[in-house]
Amino acid sequence: MLAAIFQTSIDSGCTPSKWKHANVCGVHKNDPKSDPANYRPISLTCISSKVLEHIIHSHVMKHLEQHAMLTDVQHGFRARRSTVTQLIPAAIHDMAKAIQDNKSIHAAVLDFSKAFDKVPHKLLIIKLQYYGIHGSLLRCFESFITNRSQTVVCEGKHSHPTQITSGVPQGTVFGPLLFLLYVNDLPDNLKSQIRLFADDALLYGVMSNEENGDQLQEDLQQLEEWQNKWQMSFNPSKCKTICISTKKTPPQRVYSFCGVKLEQVESMSYLGVTFNDDLKWSNHVSTIPSKASRVLGMMKRNLWNCPKKVKEIAYTAIVRPKLEYACAAWDPYLQKDIASLERVQRKAARSSNPCEVKLAVMVTPKYLKLLALETYRLIDTDIDDILHNFLSLPIIIDRVLFKFSVSLFSFNQIANLSKSSLRFFSRSLTSEA
Repeated sequence: MLAAIFQTSIDSGCTPSKWKHANVCGVHKNDPKSDPANYRPISLTCISSKVLEHIIHSHVMKHLEQHAMLTDVQHGFRARRSTVTQLIPAAIHDMAKAIQDNKSIHAAVLDFSKAFDKVPHKLLIIKLQYYGIHGSLLRCFESFITNRSQTVVCEGKHSHPTQITSGVPQGTVFGPLLFLLYVNDLPDNLKSQIRLFADDALLYGVMSNEENGDQLQEDLQQLEEWQNKWQMSFNPSKCKTICISTKKTPPQRVYSFCGVKLEQVESMSYLGVTFNDDLKWSNHVSTIPSKASRVLGMMKRNLWNCPKKVKEIAYTAIVRPKLEYACAAWDPYLQKDIASLERVQRKAARSSNPCEVKLAVMVTPKYLKLLALETYRLIDTDIDDILHNFLSLPIIIDRVLFKFSVSLFSFNQIANLSKSSLRFFSRSLTSEA
């Protein structure tokens, strides 16, 4: 039955009206919860519609990837790409290389204003045609984004249905794909480097002379023209600039964007990672233990009477990701930073132990068969190099054992490794056999 409905929908280029209605739930982002503008609208749509969206999405993405139509600087909503693959080329390679060469970098973090909600439908259809989407498939996309309605749901209450006149619905499968295609030409005609992750943009350039600053300002002007042409808008009040340098007197410049002089800061946040103007990570690392400790406190309050195994699973699922997010970009080298992160895991180890409180101080992560966080970071940051050099599994184990004096890799320990490492171990075991 579903297959017949799907085929009819594709052939006719028509999306059933029931599939175009969404219940919208607001997910809080930041700032005061009393302001509705601080919530991200997530559309809860028909499951049958999402199944068809997945089928079409896989074929469209295959077409785009095969013909290299998507810009390479976009890492959002794409397979085998993540915030880490976005951060490392910018933070580790480009910026670190500039500092190593005794140069400076001027960077601007740019913020769209309600990006997903402001995409004009008519202009989006034009771009879909440009990327080779025609016929019934184009009509299917047009039917999907037009004449939509939504109802806001909050604590069991429903609002009256409202018609949607612009934007791509967040929470759908098509939404991210359509947005990627709409902003795909944003990097065109820019001379400075730009990195995109969905609607988050980082524009930067190496400052060798004054002309480089003029070039960055011209690129900001190009982005203004792009937003006016395609009816999108940046939020200049949330856009910041930073001068990354280790010089005593780095080159300074005030940049203007959308008629506003951009504020220059000493540290900025991009994709959840804090960049300092000297490209050191102590400032970022110092914020991680407090965030992880708050989540750990919530876990302890709610799971105090649960078995140790449940607490260990909860720690691995909701606490450790706070300690390891994007660690390949900011892996600390100062002992005080390393110790501050390990301290959180020791707290989790003590809370997971069923023994009395007076004995809990003796419990360590090693007692619970947990590796040090530094070991996990080593595996995450080295795995690509290991795969590239085709090292065999025994050499990998010897290397890790030597560096961190781990006496034995048990199957429980291997299960706690990152997913990428686990996949590599399984492939290595197969090849050895």
